[in-house]
Amino acid sequence: MLLNTSACFVNEHIDKGEIKELSDNFIELFVQKNAEELFNCFCYDIRENRKDETIEEMQKAFDFIDGNIIDYEFNSFGSEEEKKSSGQIYYYECNPNYKNVLTDNGKKYTVRFAYCPNYKKNTEYEGLWRITVRDYDDNVITIGQFYQSG
Repeated sequence: MLLNTSACFVNEHIDKGEIKELSDNFIELFVQKNAEELFNCFCYDIRENRKDETIEEMQKAFDFIDGNIIDYEFNSFGSEEEKKSSGQIYYYECNPNYKNVLTDNGKKYTVRFAYCPNYKKNTEYEGLWRITVRDYDDNVITIGQFYQSG
């Protein structure tokens, strides 16, 4: 399954329903520990230049989770940034996140996705940028790359 991770916007409108659907797909791939499909959701720059590191980071994140994820709850779109010029969106980033990510061992986590479906100046950055997993003791593991906003 290859997800189109940059189709969530029209020039002047962001489709939050589509972003929610995509983020639900991201979390499901994470729950299934499907590194290959999850990797394909990352932006072109990461897929081309950070493949080995990103796959390794994903494996560390899967190992960081104590048990198998059995439940999660969408929390919010997190921080969002939108930039327009002449009424047209040329940059949009959001951070869909999930709380109460529960494992069969009774451990809880939060999972946040840094996602940029629209970056007209640097289209190679459109897609998933980062996944941040945090346990309730504030231990954190991150997959991916940080990019400056458009």
